[in-house]
This record gives sequence, structure tokens and C-alpha cells, in this order.
Amino acid sequence: MPEIDKGTFASFESAMSAIEQNHPKAANYSTAWWGDKETESGNLSNRGFVIGFRDVGSSAQWRLDYDEKKKLHINWTQELKGAETLKECYQISSIRPQDTLWDFYVSWTRPRVDDIPAEIKARLDKVGGTKTWSGRYWGA
Repeated sequence: MPEIDKGTFASFESAMSAIEQNHPKAANYSTAWWGDKETESGNLSNRGFVIGFRDVGSSAQWRLDYDEKKKLHINWTQELKGAETLKECYQISSIRPQDTLWDFYVSWTRPRVDDIPAEIKARLDKVGGTKTWSGRYWGA
């Protein structure tokens, strides 16, 4: 199913409010979604950061993302049994879109750093030795 553009919102909070209004039955986004992307170019590396949250019961999830075309946005998806996955995009106005993205990633990761999945931590440690959380990033 193609992604549905749900418009542009003034803030992350207003975009999340729209998601909750549009999908009231999938409102328990309590499971952290850990990033595991590491591009060869180094332009994107979200490995070891919480990038969004999942509602395990409804198979719905959202993640904060950034790209040159859509800028700062939330990708919301829901896997439906016997049907195509629902995909929606909620764009967010931001003066500093990439900084805003990382500010959220850090704020979501900081209280959950001890819960990083072992397989993601192992990949994070693979280059440059064991990584530890500095309060803002993973470093050697």
C-alpha cells in the first residue's frame, strides 16, 4: 500500500496528537523501537538509539525520521493480517530538523540505555571496541 501523506504539523507533539486521534485503538506505544541502521556513507547512523515506539498488541508503530524530501517527519505503520501494511507520513515543521531529530533520539535513549537489545549492542561494539553511553552518544 502506498504511503499516505497526512500533512504538515507545527510540532512533534501536534503530529503525535493527530496519530492518536487517527488511530485510537493503537495508543499503547510503550515498546522502544531501537535503530539499527548504519549506512556505508556514514550519512545515517541510528544504531543504538531509540527512534520510535511500537504497540505490540495492534502491530502499530511510529518512528521519527528525516530525509531531504520530506524533512523531519513521523512514519506511522500498522501491519494488518491478510492485508497490506498501512503507511502514513506526518511531516513536522522545524527550523533545525536534523538537530530536532537527534534531540528526540537522545531523550528517548537516555532512560533506556540499559535495555538496548544485545544483537544491536554487539553490532555497535563491532567497530572500535566496546561502546558506552556518554549521556548523548555511544563512544569508545
